[in-house]
Amino acid sequence: MAQLAMFVSSLLNINISNVPLYLCQNKPSEQESQRLTHSVRFREPFNGVVLKSSQLLGRNYHDEEALNRHLQSHLQYLQSRYPDNLADQARDLIHRLLPTGECCIERVSTALGLHERTLQTRLQETGQSYRQLLQDVRQNIAQQQLSYGTQTITELALQLGYAEVAVFSRHFKTWTGLSPKQWQQQYRKGRIED
Repeated sequence: MAQLAMFVSSLLNINISNVPLYLCQNKPSEQESQRLTHSVRFREPFNGVVLKSSQLLGRNYHDEEALNRHLQSHLQYLQSRYPDNLADQARDLIHRLLPTGECCIERVSTALGLHERTLQTRLQETGQSYRQLLQDVRQNIAQQQLSYGTQTITELALQLGYAEVAVFSRHFKTWTGLSPKQWQQQYRKGRIED
């Protein structure tokens, strides 16, 4: 739980002492309690942290320089994994960036060390486009997550960068001919019959 509190405090850029720990266990001896560095509440109904709604209103803190270092390192990985295949490199980045809410052609092209026009031109030379790659990745993730059944359709739509579930559902129906719920039901029925 302490690791979770440290992660949350760094993500939200708040002091660790403002992220109290809630633990189900009994309070330890006085000597052990003195070694605690966090605000801890014992004999609670759950193990976790509690945040004020005001703490959740701000944007996640991130270090642009660290992010750029990570993207440069990832670019080297992509170039070794997908040599001379720009589309697959872009797909990989789209897949990684979608859940962050930071997926856009500008971010993908920057991570690939290209201007966005250059990225579009080079993709067009192979008969592809950024929009098509984005759609392919969204469809693959959507079908994979719907087959797992661990997320709600609303959570999935948000993960894929959609502001509205209705837009996601409309796109999904265009891709598959079925609504997300219908596709999921048909997938489950097919698995049961197999």
